[in-house]
Amino acid sequence: VEDNSARSDASLLVNTGPTCRRGAAQWRQEGVDPLDSKDDDIAYFYGSRLPGERAEGTDDVHFHGIEPRSAQANFTRR
Repeated sequence: VEDNSARSDASLLVNTGPTCRRGAAQWRQEGVDPLDSKDDDIAYFYGSRLPGERAEGTDDVHFHGIEPRSAQANFTRR
């Protein structure tokens, strides 16, 4: 929040992986979150309301967690 009345903690996300290009082809392998971090990827602070709660809602932190540890690979040809 602009007045710093609500702040989230810093987070650390590490992704690793090589990319190989040969001519029009590109191959990439990526390790997503190899450290298996339990932080939030992003956090928002805003008012929301669930069914049955007061009409004006409640200001609260809403967050999206970091993707779990995984491996990805892709191949691209241009």
